[in-house]
Amino acid sequence: MSFRDAVVLQSKPIRFAMGKAKQELTEQIEELEARIERLETKLAKLSKAKSILVGDDAYIEINSAADYMGISRRSLYRLMTQGVIPYTYIGAQRRFLVSDLNKYLKKQRVDIKGSILQP
Repeated sequence: MSFRDAVVLQSKPIRFAMGKAKQELTEQIEELEARIERLETKLAKLSKAKSILVGDDAYIEINSAADYMGISRRSLYRLMTQGVIPYTYIGAQRRFLVSDLNKYLKKQRVDIKGSILQP
């Protein structure tokens, strides 16, 4: 057997390994494309759901209201029992008008005061 024949025989496993790696990469790319498609579908559903809440007359549940306001559920319950934030019973669940939450958030806003150093 010549040196050239030995090189050809040794390169066959390398080609097989490279072909196998290429196939694995192709499968991984296809899996990633499928995952991206599922994420895009979920994002489309979320954007539709969020567009429902754009109006101030929309009712939202406690978890969504707490997330919207950036506070914990416990804090929201405390504000409810103190009578600070109005809510409505829809069935057995308490719901909030987005406009009421916005009013509360506006009342809590603290405007920047001028510096005593500026003329």
